[in-house]
Amino acid sequence: MNLSRPTPAIAIATLNFACACACSTASAATGYVPVETAPLLSMVSFVVVATTMLLVGACVLLHYETLRLLSFVLLGFHAKRRRRILVLVFTLLALAVAEIWIFGFGYDLLLQDGSYGALHGPTRQADNVLDYVYFSASVYTTLGLGDFVPSGSIRFLVGMEALVGFTLISWSAAFTFLEMERFWRDSTARRHRVAYGSDAGRDDAG
Repeated sequence: MNLSRPTPAIAIATLNFACACACSTASAATGYVPVETAPLLSMVSFVVVATTMLLVGACVLLHYETLRLLSFVLLGFHAKRRRRILVLVFTLLALAVAEIWIFGFGYDLLLQDGSYGALHGPTRQADNVLDYVYFSASVYTTLGLGDFVPSGSIRFLVGMEALVGFTLISWSAAFTFLEMERFWRDSTARRHRVAYGSDAGRDDAG
C-alpha cells in the first residue's frame, strides 16, 4: 500500500474536518448560533403565527382605511392638482414607514425571548428596536440586504412581511397611478379649455 498518497476517503474526511473547524471559528467570531425552528404543533409556533396574523391584519386594515380617507381628502384639492399629488405621495410614504415600524415592533416583542429565534449580524445579533426596524424595512421593501439573517420560528414572520410589503407597495402604486391618470385627464381638459378661450385667465395648478 502506498502511504505517500492519501486515499480519497482520507482526503474527504480531512476536508470535512477543516470545514467544520472553519465554521466553528466563524461562529465563535461572529456570535452566530442558529436557533432551531420549533415544532409545528408547539406554543412557540402558535405564538409566532398568531402574532404574524395580527400584524398582517393591522397593516392591511391601516392601508385600506388610509387610502379610503385619502381618496376623500384628495377631492378637496380638485382645483389644486400639484398640491394633490404632493399630499398623495407624502401620505403613502408615511404609511409605508408606519407599517415598517409595526413589523419592527413585532420583531422586538417576539425576540425578547430567544426561543422564538434571533437576527444574526456579521458581528452581533440584533438587540434593539432600531435594528429590528431596519431589518423590517429591508424585508418590507424586499430589498434583502442580508446583513441580518433570521433563524428559528421568527422566519415565518419574516416571510409573511415580505409578501405583505410587496402587496401593499403594489396597492399604493396602483392608487398613485389612478390619481395620476386623473391628474393627466384634468390637465388635458384644462389645456383644451384654454385653447378654446373658455378658461384663459384661470390658473388652478395649485
